[in-house]
Order: sequence, then structure tokens, then C-alpha cells
Amino acid sequence: MAKLFYSLEETAAKLGISEDQITQMAKSGQLQQFRDGESLMFKREQIDAMATSNDSTGLGDTGAIPVAGMGETGE
Repeated sequence: MAKLFYSLEETAAKLGISEDQITQMAKSGQLQQFRDGESLMFKREQIDAMATSNDSTGLGDTGAIPVAGMGETGE
């Protein structure tokens, strides 16, 4: 069976941003988080989609993550 969740560390590596940034994104609602005891977990499907979006738009290098419903100008 395929892995359904990424750990905090795996998520940060996949998106190319810091663990602190991932935690802030979860707190602000940009990422859906799950708990496994004390560990934060993130849906693999959501993270993979974000990583693909970042690669195709060139945003991966800036650490910017597009938010649903936001235009390119951020409005």
C-alpha cells in the first residue's frame, strides 16, 4: 500500500521550505495537518500537488506556495 502521509520533515523537504514555514502554513490553514501522537503529518496527495504546482510555476525557488482562490497578483 502506498504511503498516505508525509512527516513534517518529509513535507519540508518535498516543498523545499523550512519546517517552521510548514508549521505556520498549517496554523494558518494553508495545509491540512493531522497528528500521530506528537508528530505532525500531512496528506501526501496535497503535498505532491503543491510541489508539482511549485515546479511548474517556478515558485519552488522562492518558497511561495499558491493559495486556492488567489490570482497571480495575490488578490
